[in-house]
Amino acid sequence: MHLALRLILLFSLLTSATSAWARIRWDEPEVVPENLTRSDRRVVRFSGTLTEGALIRIRKNRLKIYPSNSEARLAQIPQKNRVQFPVVANKSGRFSFDLYLPIFAVEIPLEIKERRGRWRTQTLNFNVPDSGKADDFQAIEESFKAQDDRMDKATMDYDFYSRKQDQGMLIQDRSGKKGYDKSSIEVWGGLGFSYIHNSIGVPTPVGDTSDGSLIIPTFRFGGNWDYSKDFRFKVALRSTSGSTDNIGDINTQGRDFNWFEGQLAALYFSDRLSSRFGKFAFDFGLQLQTLPYFRLRSEGGPLIQSAYFASNTYNIHVGLHYERKWNRLWDMEAYARYLYPVITSDNFDVESTFPLFFELGGGIRRPLSRGLAMGVYGQLHYLSMDTSYSAGPQAFTSDLSLVLMTIDLRLMADF
Repeated sequence: MHLALRLILLFSLLTSATSAWARIRWDEPEVVPENLTRSDRRVVRFSGTLTEGALIRIRKNRLKIYPSNSEARLAQIPQKNRVQFPVVANKSGRFSFDLYLPIFAVEIPLEIKERRGRWRTQTLNFNVPDSGKADDFQAIEESFKAQDDRMDKATMDYDFYSRKQDQGMLIQDRSGKKGYDKSSIEVWGGLGFSYIHNSIGVPTPVGDTSDGSLIIPTFRFGGNWDYSKDFRFKVALRSTSGSTDNIGDINTQGRDFNWFEGQLAALYFSDRLSSRFGKFAFDFGLQLQTLPYFRLRSEGGPLIQSAYFASNTYNIHVGLHYERKWNRLWDMEAYARYLYPVITSDNFDVESTFPLFFELGGGIRRPLSRGLAMGVYGQLHYLSMDTSYSAGPQAFTSDLSLVLMTIDLRLMADF
């Protein structure tokens, strides 16, 4: 009796698995015409029918290729800027995704999961065609089951897709607008305008002690280095110079001022924080800020109600970075940082136990040509802290508040 029940259960499981897989139907993969940088590469579109809500992903994000006159090798597929896996079948069960592939024979191990099922494997086997459809296409079930040892015997070629020509891959979209070839090193320069608002708390009332100024132009320069898929290093410089005759009702001495900024940052992209809505990264770094700090000043006895600008602060920052590909042509990014001054100049000391020093920024950009892009970026600084300083024989405390908003137009080049 027990044996009969086991046989019936086994038969029902096999029947359900067979019926589930019977619903998976592949269309023949077809080459998508694009103006690529390499003549031996093609963009191939995969499509088919599943049950609604089913998931598809590439196992370990790698494929097996068979180059002419050489041994088989494994290669990582650089698809993060083209496809966010897993792909989900829509309400009618349709799915579609593109892969950037060499014109060789390939094996692509897939994992497929229906709503209440477990991950199952299939392998797509075919020769990537020069154009049209792959008429030798085959989808073999369970081909890679328990065969990791066999795959590992193939040469793992980490550099196969790492050449400059294989990075970016946004070369041309359906409307014919050209994209650019994004490499691991990018430099940029920007020109824009800034608005600065500053205020100071003084020991005795002297009237209005705040003022705002519009500054044109503001200069920005920088560079990014994508060291790996997990780490990016950034450097940025900004110079905002202006002049003022007074701060509210306080006459100034040394009217010319400059808010200079030098940044060095390291970004760590965590897979746990990334999704189809974009990528997140932890942001750590060091900054030099030449703040337009102003204070009351004593000259040989009585206090003169005047102010002057000068102060270097060295800060550490921590924050969160977010970026996503808005569509085929537009990229966006945003970030938020908290800065803490660890070293200041002799002009003042930080008295706040937790000074408020925030930096927010972000922007959008789009390609102009291969290796060149343009974007609009903005940045907002807010600084509020208690300071102390000496003016002649007297010591004073002051509340410092600064707001800087900058908007610039940038030109970015990849190498």
